[in-house]
Amino acid sequence: MKTNLLSQSNLKLEKNDIPTWGLSLMPEKRNSQGINLCEFSTKACRNSCIVDSGNARFEKVNEARLRKTDFFLSEKEQFLKQLWAELNYLNTVYKQVLIRLNMYSDIDWNQEFSSFGYDLTKLESLIFYGYTKSPKILDSSASLNNFDLVFSFSGYNWALCSHYLDAKICNISIVFKLKKGEKMPTTYKGYEVINGDESDQRLKSIEGTGKIIALSYKSPVARGKDSYKPSKFVIEL
Repeated sequence: MKTNLLSQSNLKLEKNDIPTWGLSLMPEKRNSQGINLCEFSTKACRNSCIVDSGNARFEKVNEARLRKTDFFLSEKEQFLKQLWAELNYLNTVYKQVLIRLNMYSDIDWNQEFSSFGYDLTKLESLIFYGYTKSPKILDSSASLNNFDLVFSFSGYNWALCSHYLDAKICNISIVFKLKKGEKMPTTYKGYEVINGDESDQRLKSIEGTGKIIALSYKSPVARGKDSYKPSKFVIEL
């Protein structure tokens, strides 16, 4: 069986030591129904969203992402049935697999699957990881044995981020805009920094908790060269 909704064709996923598949849906309200798939997005993060970087310069890539998104929204039961089949297949042929279902979206996948009678925790070879700005998604995932999420700094949620860091509940991702030749910081606001550009393999069992995952700002080529605007979301050192 070949996967269809899931894909490995992402430069960052390919850097991972563990085989990794991702699901690329369009973020926020970028779908035919105008349904918000990133509840806690801000204007600044939408303007800098990585969905518009890299391969987004190719029209066919964007079309494929939009088709999947509209499939999810218009035929959710069939979409989840197909996605479950793909996940179950990977669970049977690999000893360990990383799955990033929110490459660009911020959906509570455990809730979506549970509402149709599927239990993602039964797929014991799979580790569902990724980034979220939703406290609800982060907190609900804490009790799931095969979920490993990073909370994302939005520019306006530092109080919550610092709480998660100090309590060592999880790691926090922050986007930095580096000047030419500038390296990622080793610490930020007193917290240890991990360079998140080196791979996408986010596992607390390896990286620990209470740390900042530093991601470099990626130019949203699909929006044009001059689309960058300073904001609280992107940290300029």
